[in-house]
Amino acid sequence: MNFGKSILQLLAAAALALGSAPAALAADNDLGSGPDAASFFTKDYAKAVDAAYPRFDSARLTERLEAIRKLPAAQLDPLKLRTLPQLESALQVARATPRKGSDYVSNDQYAARVEAASGRVRLVKKSAALLPVAYDEAARIKERVGKDHQEFLAKIGLDQSQILFLQTGLTALRDDKAVAAGDTAPAAARNDQDGALVDGVFTYALRSVDGIMVEGSVAKLTSAASGELIGVDLRWPALAYHPALRSLALKDADTVKKAILAHVEQAANGEEVSVQMAVVLRPVKISGRRAYVPALKVGMLPRTSEGEMFFVDLPRQALKYDADNLADTVAVRSVRR
Repeated sequence: MNFGKSILQLLAAAALALGSAPAALAADNDLGSGPDAASFFTKDYAKAVDAAYPRFDSARLTERLEAIRKLPAAQLDPLKLRTLPQLESALQVARATPRKGSDYVSNDQYAARVEAASGRVRLVKKSAALLPVAYDEAARIKERVGKDHQEFLAKIGLDQSQILFLQTGLTALRDDKAVAAGDTAPAAARNDQDGALVDGVFTYALRSVDGIMVEGSVAKLTSAASGELIGVDLRWPALAYHPALRSLALKDADTVKKAILAHVEQAANGEEVSVQMAVVLRPVKISGRRAYVPALKVGMLPRTSEGEMFFVDLPRQALKYDADNLADTVAVRSVRR
């Protein structure tokens, strides 16, 4: 088995396993669609948009957004891993010397990169044995490993106050006969776990500030079934509003709904769709630098075809981004049911 490739597959599997987490989170508060939105399919797109629109109070949300602007720097940029030596120390691995001017290092034990400016940190261990274990055994260690993961996140500055959602699970369930035959590809989870094998335990965390999700900020940790932490993938940049954003007064609901409806009508292609939304802080680029804008993240899912996610900015003030950045209302990526 190619160890490095396997760990990257585990990290990817963690993200895929929790792809619908934001919608589930939003259902429990006034910043997201209600719990019935996901199952409400209709060709009446205006009705779908209205049913999914979060019931937040605009004045209260503006107050929360203004309060975020005034938070101390330590809360807006909490990640304590700024250099390779800090990462190596946190994971207790032997220190390596990168090439001059490089933020990447690779040796017999691990490959790692720390991009301090963007808050991106990755490390994959190469030296550990990635040996699958029986499902029952892995299930017994999951709680312990999950606690270890949370302690590691707190150690590097990402404590519970920074986390909107956290889940720990098992990765790469496979049939032992397939493994014996050399098949290392993850298989679909089975209702009957007899004979299933597990490669590792993952923890996936989403970021929030004052309960508002920070789009694109995630932490993914992977441990081997033995409990050894073998993969770290962090995207946790400093949070700052768009520099030109002077007022956080928000557009009225009818204006936002009109923008959403126009996109849904164009993209739905006459099909029945369900719509879900959540208030987020979404990243944009200005002169190559990252900044954040309050927005509604909208997911539109047709009953029988691919869906889309897109954003509609919430501030009344019009903002400009880099030419290659997301526009005010634009499809971001396709999703499948």
